[in-house]
Amino acid sequence: MRPVACLADIFRTEDPALAGSTAYIFEDRATTYAELAQLSNRYANAFISAGIKLNDRIAIMDKNSAAFPGLFGGALKARATLVPLNFRLSYQEVEFIISDSGAGMLFIGSEFKEIAHALQQRFEELEIVFLPAATAADPEPDSPSLEQWAAGFSQQDPQLPNLPGDHAVQLYTSGTTGRPKGVYHTSAHYMAGFAALGKATVHIAGDEVQLICMPLCHIAGLSNLMNGLLNGSCQVITREFNPAEVFTLIPKYRVNTTLFAPVIIQTLINMPEAGSTDTSSLRRIFYGSAPISQTVLKKAQEIFACDFWQLYGMTENLGIATYLPPGDHSPERNKLLSCGKPYPDSKLRIVDEDGNDLPTGEVGEIITRAPWTMPEYWHRPEATENTLVDGWLHTGDAGYFDEEGYLYIHDRLKDMIVSGGENIYPAEVENALFAHPAVAEAAVFGVPDENWGESVVAAVVLKPGHHAGEDDIIRFTREKIAAFKVPGRIVFIDLLPRNTAGKVLKRELRAPYWEGKDRAVS
Repeated sequence: MRPVACLADIFRTEDPALAGSTAYIFEDRATTYAELAQLSNRYANAFISAGIKLNDRIAIMDKNSAAFPGLFGGALKARATLVPLNFRLSYQEVEFIISDSGAGMLFIGSEFKEIAHALQQRFEELEIVFLPAATAADPEPDSPSLEQWAAGFSQQDPQLPNLPGDHAVQLYTSGTTGRPKGVYHTSAHYMAGFAALGKATVHIAGDEVQLICMPLCHIAGLSNLMNGLLNGSCQVITREFNPAEVFTLIPKYRVNTTLFAPVIIQTLINMPEAGSTDTSSLRRIFYGSAPISQTVLKKAQEIFACDFWQLYGMTENLGIATYLPPGDHSPERNKLLSCGKPYPDSKLRIVDEDGNDLPTGEVGEIITRAPWTMPEYWHRPEATENTLVDGWLHTGDAGYFDEEGYLYIHDRLKDMIVSGGENIYPAEVENALFAHPAVAEAAVFGVPDENWGESVVAAVVLKPGHHAGEDDIIRFTREKIAAFKVPGRIVFIDLLPRNTAGKVLKRELRAPYWEGKDRAVS
């Protein structure tokens, strides 16, 4: 681990030996640590000149790009807060986040011009800068482009004081009430989290080459990027996940480590290249963001023949809750269904509805406490109060401990759906469905899906005298929310099942789809 005092130091190169090393490669172009430091300095000075001050929010919306690391470093050096936006969101969702975060600047990929132009009409004072086209197929950026915006600014470090309480990043999670919630983390949170990763050896060593194909707008991709840069490794960044490209890049750059969502692993092991590509350089594969089947995991172990580490966590705790190391992946240990044990410097409990600890083997809510837990939800005091109780983060996941203290995920207490590594809260989808003129009631839930883990299904009750088909409702919903949240199937029913208090019994709706499953997550 490099001797850094804060996150901004990651983008400084005091060590001459590191300066000439490659920080990241994107589209076959390498950027050294010295170049990254100079680039982030220039962006930091441009931010300061634009009037950006402590904890001001700066949004970025794009697929993975070469611009991201420099802009993040520049924001940190200017003591601003980066707000990465999921590029798959609809305009309405992006508009809400810009308004909620109070972002005064937006850096956006050229392929999202329509959203950018609509935002310019909605937010007159929002400064928009267009990022370079990532491929020849992408449209040329509008003006001002990133290079035009940053032209002429000094490459000298502004040397502003970077304090532990500075807000480093703000990510948005799907909302249980239908609106995304902003989760911000400070520089101190990241440094504490990285220290725990180091103690657990869940870190990217300086001599490693790391492949990053997870989105940098998600906590998993972002944290892995920072983890690698912190330790001086080389990151090979892809625009987005492409299975054929993964099998090209691993032997080309002798990739040693990477992080995959289970859906990516499942896709890769079914590719023709899986049995013929030289992946001998791989030392380990981290995986997480959703449960994985033992069948998929065992086949992946055979194909890639490297160490596997399972990671469990959520945006609210930097994705750092538990880990299952390679030794526990052996058949003799019989721990493949477990997500492991908590990290050093953190605590984990299983509690009942009253907050009482439950004995070994009994299912209850998983709660965790660590120095890297978020302080609060941005401008959401009620949501914060429900999630953070006496310093304990309530995950909304149900699980239990075995006799050795290993954690097992059993179900989700919340209604969240995990599809292809994306978290989907039914309330968001239901709000979109309710806007349809023919929909009286709707209940959204997840069902098993061989490719994506879960897929979205909506049970819909139509208004008396109204008619609407499945395709019509799906098309309507697609205009309101991101495509990955849109139901793949609409089930029309006469009445939603409810309890005596009037709450919809989604477990009854889900139950037929999950028959024969060992656990109610996939």
